[in-house]
Amino acid sequence: MAYPFLKGSVVISLFFTLAFCSENNNNSGTSHEPGFTTTTRMPAHPDDGPVCASEECNTHTNKTCQICTETVFSCTSKQLKMTCRNYLNNPATLDVINLQDNKLANFDSFRGTFPVVTVLKLSKNELKKVTKDDLAKFPKLRELDLSYNRLLELLEDVFQGTQDLEELILVSAELFILPDSIFNSTKKLQLLDLSGNRFTAFPRNIFQPIWQRMTSLVMSYNPIKAITADDFKYLTNLERLTLEGLNIVAINQHTFSAMSKLQTLDMEHNTNLIYVDGDAFGMFAQKAGAMASQLKTVSFRGCGLHRLDRHVFNWRAIKEVGLSANPWICDCDVKWMAEPATWENVPAREKIKTELDRSKCTDIRYNGVAIGALSPAKLECVDPRLRDNSRLAGGIGGATTVLVITFLLCIISVIFAVFMIQRRSRHNSTSKFYVYRPSPPRQKRSAVAQCTFMPVGGYFARPLAVKGLCDDDRRHCDVKTLHLLTRSHSSTASCVDQASGRCLGITVNG
Repeated sequence: MAYPFLKGSVVISLFFTLAFCSENNNNSGTSHEPGFTTTTRMPAHPDDGPVCASEECNTHTNKTCQICTETVFSCTSKQLKMTCRNYLNNPATLDVINLQDNKLANFDSFRGTFPVVTVLKLSKNELKKVTKDDLAKFPKLRELDLSYNRLLELLEDVFQGTQDLEELILVSAELFILPDSIFNSTKKLQLLDLSGNRFTAFPRNIFQPIWQRMTSLVMSYNPIKAITADDFKYLTNLERLTLEGLNIVAINQHTFSAMSKLQTLDMEHNTNLIYVDGDAFGMFAQKAGAMASQLKTVSFRGCGLHRLDRHVFNWRAIKEVGLSANPWICDCDVKWMAEPATWENVPAREKIKTELDRSKCTDIRYNGVAIGALSPAKLECVDPRLRDNSRLAGGIGGATTVLVITFLLCIISVIFAVFMIQRRSRHNSTSKFYVYRPSPPRQKRSAVAQCTFMPVGGYFARPLAVKGLCDDDRRHCDVKTLHLLTRSHSSTASCVDQASGRCLGITVNG
């Protein structure tokens, strides 16, 4: 008679247990990552917290983590400072650890060694320092993401314990320099992402130890002002290069020529980039139709290009190209883009024509018109004598010549204006001084002294006769003030002081 009652008690207990787990699952606020399946795991110790079908476990901060599989531990966006004890304390089966977007300040949560972990994601935490001992806990690590942590710098031995590392993501880690020997121990590295940091120059020397395996590099959104051929001399096996949002102005001759295996080049949003040399990839050194370049996808969208050399790419190998959102000047230099014959034997001609329909002219004559809609016969250039056709000018020679001529005309105008002002100032002067030269004195007697006025500044005065007596001892009379005579004028004045009989000079007001 007790068996029915016992069976009923078991059913009721099972019902409440399932209801408790279901309630915890609904209140946890977590969602499983796509592609993962949940499993049930018993806690290693009673104080590790409840673990039920929803795979929740408590941490030191009373938060909940989502456990995906026996080999994957995922706990993202939980503001965690610690991690689930019952899983990380028993890491023998863990292969992937994902703790992105938390508040981890160090590696204290990772106790012991994790012998089979190959993927470690710690982006968007509060890490300020990562040491060799921290990463030595993961000897089989192949993928490491430390993005969006304020690392500032990394020591040269930090990766000595991760010799199998293949992918390293250091986006926006506020790095501005890396030691040249930092990758001496990671010769299997294939992908490196250093975008969003503070590099002002291309860190060329760090690639020397890893040139054999390195196939993908991202250096976007760093304040790098120039790139040269020397920057890529160790990247001969590179297949994908992303250099978005730099401060470069030009891509000069042979800059990319060492990367003969390059298949994808992303140069978008380099707004200061106005010039790409026609031999930037070393094409001119190759025979037509037998070019060695493997470049298939290239994009210069959102740059500052006015024109592009038609020989810069092997168009027969190109499968996709991005040219829109550039300030194209539609003259004879882009005529080849609008000519249908250019694309007749190009396999990707339809995709290229679609891109040309999105590429707009910005010059006065064709402003807003798509390059693909232009008539090649109407695309003309200005007089070659007014243009600078050098490659260094980057196709902006016409504008440069006009600016120089305008500047010279302004200088000449200023000089002429200054000259005219000075001349007018002399013309309007109100006081000019002249030399008074009387005739040689004779005996004390009445005489007529002929006064001669010497012109100064181009003005003349009519001779003035002065009556008077002069001493034999005096050879000339002192002149006090003589004003400019601007019209026919004559006057007489006494040259001798009536009291003393001395010659005093003369004052003439005109």
